Amino acid sequence: MRGRVVEKMKWVCGKHGDEKFFHQRVRWVLVMAQSFGLLPVRGVTGENYNDLSFSWYLKRVFYSQVLIFGSCFVAVVAFFRMVYIEYSLSNLSSFIFNANSTIGGIIFFNLAKNWPKLIKKWSQVESSLGGWNTNRNIKRKFYSIIIIVMTAAIVEHVLSIIYVCSQIPGDDPDKYLTYFSRNYPHLFDFFEFSAPLAVFAVVMNFLNVFSWNFLDAFLMIISLGLSQKFQEVTRRVTVAYSTKIHVKHHWMKIREDYNKISILCKTVNKEISTLIIVSFATNMFFITSQLYWSLSHKSTAIESIYFYFSFGLLVLRTVAVILFASNINDESKKSMSYLLSLNSDAYSSEIERFAYQIHCQPVALTGNDFFTITKGLLLGVS
Repeated sequence: MRGRVVEKMKWVCGKHGDEKFFHQRVRWVLVMAQSFGLLPVRGVTGENYNDLSFSWYLKRVFYSQVLIFGSCFVAVVAFFRMVYIEYSLSNLSSFIFNANSTIGGIIFFNLAKNWPKLIKKWSQVESSLGGWNTNRNIKRKFYSIIIIVMTAAIVEHVLSIIYVCSQIPGDDPDKYLTYFSRNYPHLFDFFEFSAPLAVFAVVMNFLNVFSWNFLDAFLMIISLGLSQKFQEVTRRVTVAYSTKIHVKHHWMKIREDYNKISILCKTVNKEISTLIIVSFATNMFFITSQLYWSLSHKSTAIESIYFYFSFGLLVLRTVAVILFASNINDESKKSMSYLLSLNSDAYSSEIERFAYQIHCQPVALTGNDFFTITKGLLLGVS
């Protein structure tokens, strides 16, 4: 009973004071995601995790299903074009690009069902770490990530439109028809041109661009939120080491808090590991395909600018995801050096258990256990 009262008091303090919980810090990021049909959960702008819920009867759920169906339709059409008209790298890329949005939308939709439970677990861990100094700049970092990634995506999207327009002859009698035929051949090779279909093509294309880039930004934000918790553990260990606090109960509290964060990380990894696979698979496919296209001659300056900006952005985004995610593993191990440097007279069974857990139970995000995201993965990918 007392524990519930304390937790409620902390939530009240969080409501009227600074935003101290992950749920509160990412709510407007989730609002942006929901505008494009991702994570259709009710209550994302609420202060308390108890406001979160998922229901099949929500309008945002229906909206998400419509967008998933639309992207699925485009992906199927792109697949048939690749199989029955021409199998080429360009058509394969078109199919992968559209299928990525469909698969990502479905995974985010399934994640929405478990999101209230996941955030409840995350918030309870944060509540149990009461008294720890939280990084007040973490929310600013979250929004910086989403702003930078999405702004770069918009710039790339605009450059792609400019590039396609630059390829249209000046004396073309119907430039609009030519633009849509060149930019969306997977649709207009099967269907007669019409204004509604053109609008549908533009909307779905923009949705695909957003979904792909948001997936990477989402993984960066989740990784940053988890690594920050391990930074707090390291900070507590550093303080205990420098001030020579050797009370057994103090070290037991730090070890228990570390264990709670480790369990939270594994819980989060279980929910997002499929998203990690989709992100890595899609990014690596387009990196390799663009490396192949880099061998071709660029006829205009606009084509060169678009290609190198797009390729550079893709590489930087992939590297950023790996670095943010691998930082969880790095931060979880930083306390070990301090534990091993303690004097023998300060050593206790709690410190020994703490060191043993860090060494024998490494913490990291994975792609459904097919691979573990550490900095070594970056060298392996390159």
